Amino acid sequence: MISLDGSYGEGGGQILRNAAAYAAILGTKDLGIRNIRAGRSVPGLRKQHLTGLTLLAEASGGSVDGARVGSREILFRIPRTTATTPHTTIPSTRDSSVQRTLTGNTETAGSICLLLQAALPFALVGQTSCPIRWILRGGTNASNAPQYDYWQFVFLPMLNNLFQIPPTCIDARVIRRGFFPKGGGEVHVDTIPFGRGCPLPAIQLTERGEVESIVIRSFYSGKCPRHVAERMANTARDYLKQNLGPIVPEIRMDIRNEEPAVASGSGILLVATTSTGCLLGGSAIGSPKVSPPDVGREAARELLRTLLDGGCVDDYLQDQLILYMALAKGTSELITGSLTLHTQTAIWTAEQCCDGVSFQVTPLSSSDESNVLPSSLPEESSTHRTSDHDIGRIPGRHRIQCTGIGFSPS
Repeated sequence: MISLDGSYGEGGGQILRNAAAYAAILGTKDLGIRNIRAGRSVPGLRKQHLTGLTLLAEASGGSVDGARVGSREILFRIPRTTATTPHTTIPSTRDSSVQRTLTGNTETAGSICLLLQAALPFALVGQTSCPIRWILRGGTNASNAPQYDYWQFVFLPMLNNLFQIPPTCIDARVIRRGFFPKGGGEVHVDTIPFGRGCPLPAIQLTERGEVESIVIRSFYSGKCPRHVAERMANTARDYLKQNLGPIVPEIRMDIRNEEPAVASGSGILLVATTSTGCLLGGSAIGSPKVSPPDVGREAARELLRTLLDGGCVDDYLQDQLILYMALAKGTSELITGSLTLHTQTAIWTAEQCCDGVSFQVTPLSSSDESNVLPSSLPEESSTHRTSDHDIGRIPGRHRIQCTGIGFSPS
């Protein structure tokens, strides 16, 4: 059995999601985790984490002991048949007529994207050759988690391009938006396994290139008026123009009404595209307690910090790629900006769960690209909200090298 201390590193739900995904995918060892989310103000499993665990167990044919809200210790049991006939309870055909349908409902505003962090790796390279429709309910745009828009416009295209995953393997669509505190959002994701005997390829993401364009996507829904989204977008655009230095790339605006939705909400996503194909994001969620200009400024500041860091990925993407790099065949190389505690924790989790994986993290000197950007961020305003990605950051660019295990389903 793999035994993990959930208080390690950032001490949040990431250890739980990643480790459970490894257990479901590899199917060789049970997984025990204690001190779950010990680093959070309310430790133990919340409904969102419980939903992700039970979803993975159902998908893989495993089971979970301690599966209840508040539990600080769980045992994820892989199917007993794994050693001889992997996951015989799961259909083994690509015939779409036998597509499985799995439903995960947080019954809260818990992040749908965090459910996907656990489910998607199994869907692509787990011990199943069956197409799956994942019906996921909860928050599409939640605080302290990537927005669905980020997942759609940054994470997913980067994942497809880097690991050569055909776009037909992942088809996602929003049925309705869900916001804090009601939740109620719904996303359907149809997945087809990546292929048996075909491990993910190693990646090389070491040249960021120059920023060629920036798209500002600002949305509103329900009773939230359009001018809220417009003010967020205009402030974000003006902030970037004032602080990007002498070279300002093309900036496009996309203001849209996102319906249907449960309740009212708003949000903003900025995506910078570079000459080498890197996608870098900055985002923020609207709130009645924060003015629209401050929300737009927060998202623009997040993107600007990523650009100043000089890496090929932003804070939210760097840690999400670690799991896929660990499973890939060959040696992957990734240049990040400041190394987040989430990424450090993701590396540790991979090393505990994957026999034979090897990581090397090397600090790098300052990027030459910074000579066309300001030397530092503007002074923070009193309304700037600190992200949990700010905690435990190691400043400066870093090279992450990973020799993966080359896993492919049998």
